[in-house]
Amino acid sequence: MNGEGTEVAATLVPARRSVPARIGVAAHGVLRLLPSPRSTPFTFYYLGVLALTTLLLHYGKPTVVHRLLRLSSTDAVNLQRHPIQALLLSALWLQDAHWLIYAVIFTAVIAPLERRVGTRWTILIFASGHVLASLATELPVLVAVRTHLLPIVDARLIDVGVSYGFFAVAGVLLILLPTPARWWVLALLNVSIVAIYLGMDPTSTDAVVTVVGHVLSLYIGVLGWLPWLRRRGLVASLHLPWQIGQWRKGIITPSAASVSAS
Repeated sequence: MNGEGTEVAATLVPARRSVPARIGVAAHGVLRLLPSPRSTPFTFYYLGVLALTTLLLHYGKPTVVHRLLRLSSTDAVNLQRHPIQALLLSALWLQDAHWLIYAVIFTAVIAPLERRVGTRWTILIFASGHVLASLATELPVLVAVRTHLLPIVDARLIDVGVSYGFFAVAGVLLILLPTPARWWVLALLNVSIVAIYLGMDPTSTDAVVTVVGHVLSLYIGVLGWLPWLRRRGLVASLHLPWQIGQWRKGIITPSAASVSAS
């Protein structure tokens, strides 16, 4: 009897994976998180384009690079003369040459949203932040320059980058998170916006435009897309890794972990 019971109990205990097997499983999990042409084409190809333009920033002829940046800038003058060109091209450049940092950020923020809502919606969310925040910040600069409240040089400040689109995507992604993680991420994003502002000259027009654009784009994602997320039942629908483990162990239920904000 005891021998049979011991034998049955042994068959119920799962065999422990070897160290190489566990490393292999972990590596496979990490690789699945990376952008790919099939699962996250927008994130993957966008990072590829940004890599090419970053190489151009590094190794291109300075006069040519400056001219391209000038043509791509969403400054007040460009938005008045050729708005579509400026809004499109400005999103193809990084404000600095730290492409690897952006690759990590895109992998952590944009790729997960693309997997959750699809490529088309991710592009629309990114574009909403980029376009609306650019127009909302630069058009008042144009009016202020025309009314002599700001010097004319402020209408030609080079303004390129992906930060407005990124903050809109981040705002949508945090609504997908369960509480209280959502509020911690929101606080972190607001702190990062303030840190970026303080890292510039806080009294300059460029810094003021940038911080206002970052705040607007973040809350375009948080508030502007909230009704759409609610209609599709996506609020608090992104499960965190430790919650998945708890569900499998029966410690908590999905409904207890994902409380809808609606």
